[in-house]
Amino acid sequence: MSISLRPGVMMSLLDKFFRRTSLSARAGVAVAASAILFAS
Repeated sequence: MSISLRPGVMMSLLDKFFRRTSLSARAGVAVAASAILFAS
């Protein structure tokens, strides 16, 4: 899957994904994302 998607498309995909996941899974993804950002 190409990463060269437009931000709007990516946001809509993330929105659909987050609506399917539980709140705890959402929090875990947020923590993992911030950890990756801070590590880089």
